[in-house]
Amino acid sequence: MDVRNFFKQFIKFGVVGFCNTLLSFAITYGTLFLCSSLSLFSNNLDKQMLLSSFVGFTLSFFNSYYWNNKLVFNKTSSMFCAFAKSYLCYAISWAISYALTYISSNHLGVSKLFVPVLSLVLTVPLNFLVNKFWAFR
Repeated sequence: MDVRNFFKQFIKFGVVGFCNTLLSFAITYGTLFLCSSLSLFSNNLDKQMLLSSFVGFTLSFFNSYYWNNKLVFNKTSSMFCAFAKSYLCYAISWAISYALTYISSNHLGVSKLFVPVLSLVLTVPLNFLVNKFWAFR
């Protein structure tokens, strides 16, 4: 394995992830604003948040898949299989992040300001490795 290429891919993966996070926030807040403007679920903020989060996650995943496929891993064959595996990777990563956030902030007394950093330190490298060696293989 070429360590230099591995590191370059990891950096590109991080850049795609950072940009994708910004896009996800923009889509989520944009959808939330749209729900409020259209009085969609106007009496239920939980439903607005759930819908907004779902739309933000889903659209940002498509963006992330596209750029990881083209820029980071250069996958050209069996794109549907890579797409399904990548989605599964992100879903598992989200579940790990959610569990880590819940356990560390509610049971271990970790500051809620530090929990997202702790989560990223674990999930980003894990997500990269699983995508590199399984989803985009």
